[in-house]
Amino acid sequence: MKRRQEGAALIVGLVLLTVSLLLGLSSVQSSRLEETMTGNQRSMELAYMASETGTSKFYDWLKNTTAWPSGSGDLTYSNDGQVGEYARYEIESACWGAPVSDPSSCVENYDAEHVTLWMKGLAERGEVVARLVSKYKQLPIPPHSAAYTCFDVYCSDTVSGNAELTGEDYHVPEVFDCEGNACIASQNEDAPTEYDAYYPDVPYENHPVVEDCSSHETDGSSYTICDNKFYGYNDAYGDQSNWYDFIDFIDGSGYDVELNTGDELSYNVGGRDDYDSSFSDSELEASGFWGSVSSKFIEVREGADVTVKASTNTLGVIVVREGAVLDYKGTSTHEGVILIEPGGTLKFSSGNPQVYGGIVALNSVNEDGEIISGELNISGNMGVHYSSLAWKLLSQGGKGVRLVAWYEDVSQ
Repeated sequence: MKRRQEGAALIVGLVLLTVSLLLGLSSVQSSRLEETMTGNQRSMELAYMASETGTSKFYDWLKNTTAWPSGSGDLTYSNDGQVGEYARYEIESACWGAPVSDPSSCVENYDAEHVTLWMKGLAERGEVVARLVSKYKQLPIPPHSAAYTCFDVYCSDTVSGNAELTGEDYHVPEVFDCEGNACIASQNEDAPTEYDAYYPDVPYENHPVVEDCSSHETDGSSYTICDNKFYGYNDAYGDQSNWYDFIDFIDGSGYDVELNTGDELSYNVGGRDDYDSSFSDSELEASGFWGSVSSKFIEVREGADVTVKASTNTLGVIVVREGAVLDYKGTSTHEGVILIEPGGTLKFSSGNPQVYGGIVALNSVNEDGEIISGELNISGNMGVHYSSLAWKLLSQGGKGVRLVAWYEDVSQ
């Protein structure tokens, strides 16, 4: 007996087909949405990477330029550039002056030793933009014209043996990774003679003339004269607050080398290509010398006892912290400045190490009201020589430039 066909199969089939169609449409829409989201994310990543690339290129230019720009005529960096096939960067604004949060508030001042950069990255879809703000500062080197500087009348130092503490301007060694007698540079005969050291309350003209090493007391300050080398006085050296600001800047920038008890300075921490003392500054620039400079920030940490052994050559800034001892031995050199915090000690106990640039001893008052000073103790055949070139090496070639802030600008 035949059963009547009511059409149920057709209805079920149509329902299933409709459901499948809706699922298909939903899948297509989801795929399109994911594709759009992926495309937007890709564009944003490309834009951000482009802004990072532009910022890095600017930083590289700033580090490798011969000196911190002194005016708009010294600005030779690229304002824009292509990054791959699908992105590019543009410099929206560069404020040479005190740090600001908005380009419209920029007051151009090249003496301020700061620059704030607004960098825009654009993907292939021009509406996708990523912005980075980066801030830089030049190493704020205080006034200097001394082989050894201490402040007030609280100078704690000993100079004995054949050690030299000389204020005449010296060259640096011809080769950075020197050894033995090659580390002893010659005097710069073309430069003006500076006083050997700085004791604010002991004017140069009041120093007695002696041929052999002898110690003297004047107004509570002890000082030593060896081989008729005088310790001088110069108001232009400024006060020690400048040096504390200098250390704060380095602390904020970070140290390239941190030394604890048992550590040793690595051989050739720093570096530069061969130096020709017969060249003028412009000739050194033409030879590529300034671009080869690589100065370092080195910290002898609080309470550490560190020995500098033979054939160790460093270039940059060394900070000897409170309670720390840095002891030079053998043949080694440092070009730049060594800062001794109150309670720190810098020793040259043996051999003939040489310092070109300067040593600065700081002081402070402890909880009991006692004056605590950094201590310098040199003996043997070592030498501390003022060197205008060594001071210049600290910031030349942009190596004294530090990135102090880098963040994404989400305000726009």
